[in-house]
Amino acid sequence: LVHTTTTTTTTTLDEQTKQTSSIGEAESSLPAERQSVDNKNTSMDYEEMPGGASTEAACTYHLSKTEQPAPAVPIHDDPDADANNNKIPSSCLGFPPTVMAILITETAERFAYYGFRAVLVLYFTDELGFSDDLAISLFAYTIAFATLMPVFGAIISDGYLGKYRTIVIFGWIYIVGLSVLTAAAYADDVVSTFIGLFLICVGTGGIKPCVSPFGADQLIIVDDCEDANTADDEEQAAAATDKMVQKYFSWFYFCINLGSLASFLLIPSVRAWLGYGAAFLIPAIFLVVSMLVFVSKKSEYRIVTPNDECRSTSSQSSTSLMNVLRIYMHMIKQSRSCCSYFCCSCVCCNTSSGSDCNNQYDSVPGDNDDDDGINSLSLRGITRQEIEDTKQLALVLPVLATLPVFWMLYDQTGSVWTLQADEMNLYGIEPEQLGVLNSLLIMMFIPLFDRGIYPWCDQRGWSMSHLHRMSYGMILIALSFFISGVLETQVQKGAREAEDAEDAGETDTDSYRVDVFWQIPQIVIIAVAEILVCVTGLEFAFAKAPTSMKSVVMAAFLLTCCIGDLTAALLYASLSWLGRDNVLHVCGVLMLLNWLVFLQVQKWWNAADDAADSVVVTSEESSSNSGEEEQESAAVPLLS
Repeated sequence: LVHTTTTTTTTTLDEQTKQTSSIGEAESSLPAERQSVDNKNTSMDYEEMPGGASTEAACTYHLSKTEQPAPAVPIHDDPDADANNNKIPSSCLGFPPTVMAILITETAERFAYYGFRAVLVLYFTDELGFSDDLAISLFAYTIAFATLMPVFGAIISDGYLGKYRTIVIFGWIYIVGLSVLTAAAYADDVVSTFIGLFLICVGTGGIKPCVSPFGADQLIIVDDCEDANTADDEEQAAAATDKMVQKYFSWFYFCINLGSLASFLLIPSVRAWLGYGAAFLIPAIFLVVSMLVFVSKKSEYRIVTPNDECRSTSSQSSTSLMNVLRIYMHMIKQSRSCCSYFCCSCVCCNTSSGSDCNNQYDSVPGDNDDDDGINSLSLRGITRQEIEDTKQLALVLPVLATLPVFWMLYDQTGSVWTLQADEMNLYGIEPEQLGVLNSLLIMMFIPLFDRGIYPWCDQRGWSMSHLHRMSYGMILIALSFFISGVLETQVQKGAREAEDAEDAGETDTDSYRVDVFWQIPQIVIIAVAEILVCVTGLEFAFAKAPTSMKSVVMAAFLLTCCIGDLTAALLYASLSWLGRDNVLHVCGVLMLLNWLVFLQVQKWWNAADDAADSVVVTSEESSSNSGEEEQESAAVPLLS
């Protein structure tokens, strides 16, 4: 229409005005697909769909199959509106229905996970006849394997199936595993027990690294495939997204503890009344319900598969984990440390000499025939995105490396502390039901910290950054284990006195045992530590993760739990001669040593972050005095 109209050679002023108006009307009536192609600021690729239909691969919200005009303003600040500014129905929590379905799914899935886990250590000792130390080790090995599998689940998700399909496929494997474990419990079959536990660990490995980032993906307010009209629009939309994501992670962890609370209330009672078979069957039923709820919203989810060409923020394909490993291996072969490599462009180099350093590593194959970048490093096939992802990943890993000791202590609450409670005066409750208190405290403390303590500290100028919170949490969990060690000494003394009284013919031996309520102080302290380390660490890992490797980084976060549980299993297998009370004190000392290491990592992170900010400011000042060509040649990737 434009070309046809402009072929008129002689027109009056009124005719020209009329033509211009008709052109605008014609352009506004074009399909959204055509307009997005003609728009210089939005270079979108097309994806050939079944039937030959060509459909735009939108990042935040997929276009409908009918032809619609493109939105005039692609950026908006309303978290309850989509990319076309259409109002999205929100729940009582302010989330869209898709996020609520994910939160409900997570609640039911966590009920299933913590339900079988709550009675597992007692199942080992009571039904299978294993010793306490062996039961603790087997419990730790099971949890370790369950947290190792997310690494493979994340690779499958990011590289092959995508988050949605990975959750669905591995969820059904999870259900089969619980079914096998249920049958094994009724038959007292050791082999079937470990087959069921293996399938459970494989199933949970596909769900854990995908559910939380998949829910956060539904909250992306900015349409990443469109350029913002102004820088202020970008900042406002990014701030709104960050606020919603932070709120989502708090509620996500709240739902985890809601499922945990329900499982600790119900499953131990079922185990006492109906046996271990029924105790494993109920989690299987809840998991089936959670999967049905999850798939019910498939048509409404924002699903981005690894084959989608439009990726959030970077608009590039998912980073290959193997390519990241190739970069690290090359650095090792060249005897260059990760710090010197990654700090080259943003910490160690100043703005005058840093450009040469950056050009060495930021050239992309194909930019020119004589580039001295990646080709010269024998890393052909590595993209600029993968270089940037590797840099960003290297900044997150030192923080995550300090978490295994925390998990080594924390996961003993489901094994060592349960066996400790089993030797105390329980007043008719089941020993594993003490986990109810932890879940209740978490559900109470999360909104208290989020809405009360954190803002109160910020108003007084007290730093409550991610790393500061994690530091405080590490101190608290060390304190809880020192208290637990002292309590364990008294528990063992009371248990011996109760056995002697029973041998002497006394009937009321519970009076010799320590009251189970003495466990409350250590449970309260570790609940606060869990909020400061787990909730904050989860948020930190997602916020600092490379865009195309969020599931991998979330799996790395869970991998720290695997390493911690393996360490705990080896610790009790090798130091059982010390006595359980002394091992608890050893765990507290190890946590304090780990805290000292974390302080050094915190200083390193703050220095790197400050240096990155200074480079950003210098780069912006220099680019403002140069033309577009100079800006492109001098542009260097900076720390996020």
